[in-house]
Amino acid sequence: MSASNLGISDIPMSILVAAVLTSMTVPAVWSAYQNLSVNMTVDALENEIADMLDMVRAVMDGGVGSVVEVNLEIRHWGSSVVERVEMGGSLNGSSERFMVSYIIAGYGKGFLCLDPPVEMISPRYEGGLVLTEGTYTLRLEHGSLEDEELCFVELL
Repeated sequence: MSASNLGISDIPMSILVAAVLTSMTVPAVWSAYQNLSVNMTVDALENEIADMLDMVRAVMDGGVGSVVEVNLEIRHWGSSVVERVEMGGSLNGSSERFMVSYIIAGYGKGFLCLDPPVEMISPRYEGGLVLTEGTYTLRLEHGSLEDEELCFVELL
């Protein structure tokens, strides 16, 4: 750097340009990171739920009395947060007893269900099974209740 007057006034201008560029790019990068975190969490969670629902279908195809234990891993990626996963519901409830729904902060509510739908209930937990982040072992059993065939979902 020379000792001229222009050299000294050039430093604050460089700092100002760097600050403006940083203030413009950081929000865009942060937003992209948050979207990536939510998308990766949704993909991982939906894959876990789909695998569990495949086992529900296998248990139902096995006939009354069929039982299987499955592991379900609920986790987040990056900055996203899985608030809860809900399975089944009460027999007198709405269509929620046919689906597995999830809520991710910043994303909202999503759900998966089998086609044709299978009724799932958890007798110990009125209103369905509610799980937060963690690894769970579930017991799936093909049973009947009030002349209806359904899948009992129990937390082990």
